[in-house]
Amino acid sequence: MEISAQSIAAELMGQVEKLLPARPLVSGGFHHFVIRASVTAEVSPTMSSEAFDIFLCKLADECREWSVEISGSLDDLVITFSR
Repeated sequence: MEISAQSIAAELMGQVEKLLPARPLVSGGFHHFVIRASVTAEVSPTMSSEAFDIFLCKLADECREWSVEISGSLDDLVITFSR
């Protein structure tokens, strides 16, 4: 399989989606949690940046109810969700 920015972003999003808690009720549930995700691939800085941008867009679309902070690089992302 050819590695592309799209495939890297899809792999990261798949890892995050598996670990997201069920949608909480308005008054209860999780208010802060951390997810780690990673993809190891030998790619150029340009492709890495493109993959990160695609991932951020997917994350924003999928997790609108959360405030999201991301740190790290594609091979060691730490994503903090809070309300």
